[in-house]
Amino acid sequence: MALNGGTYAARAESGSVDPQYLYILPTLFEVTDETKRLAWSKASDESDDGNQMVDKDKYHAKMLIAISESFAHDPILEGITPTEFDAHCLEALRFFGLDVLGGIDGMRTSIETSGLEKGSISTALITVVDEDKARQYVKLGVKVNAITAMFSTPENLQDVVRDYGKVLELVAPENTHLYTMEQLFAPEWVGSRLHFREQVLEKYHKCVVNFALEDRKIA
Repeated sequence: MALNGGTYAARAESGSVDPQYLYILPTLFEVTDETKRLAWSKASDESDDGNQMVDKDKYHAKMLIAISESFAHDPILEGITPTEFDAHCLEALRFFGLDVLGGIDGMRTSIETSGLEKGSISTALITVVDEDKARQYVKLGVKVNAITAMFSTPENLQDVVRDYGKVLELVAPENTHLYTMEQLFAPEWVGSRLHFREQVLEKYHKCVVNFALEDRKIA
């Protein structure tokens, strides 16, 4: 998995687009209903001696929910140290097919910049390792084609407006925080990733305009 920067402006043909940029993740981390179902299932949390988790799936699912609800800013809620909390969060993400750029340091950076007003952490440093598994438990947004920078091929104005709305919701949701800390942690990689997301959005915007102009000509 490449993590060495690159921008869409340099073009996929040159091999400089990091494959991780193709995942247009929601700006803030979100879990699926399956994660909530698993986290609150009736499976036992502890072994008979009360020291070990019996159901790892359930435990890791609860950690994903903790991440999505920004419990990360107050590790005391989990009865563990901040460092232990970071490690548990990272382990949960990896268990469900994700990872974090920079490992434990990247996890701490993401937690420290959590969007408390939205109740989640940013996805700027989150990478996708096992898409099929991760998509069951985490909302991954859309994945665009490296050449076209679009996740589908619109055939009419209605299609492209629908797709543009989806990308706009992922890239520029209202009232989200900036990625200042993440950019300090990995400025080139995160900056290039954000630039790629903006260019995907711009491409969809231009496509909407072009389809609208074509429809006007036909009318």
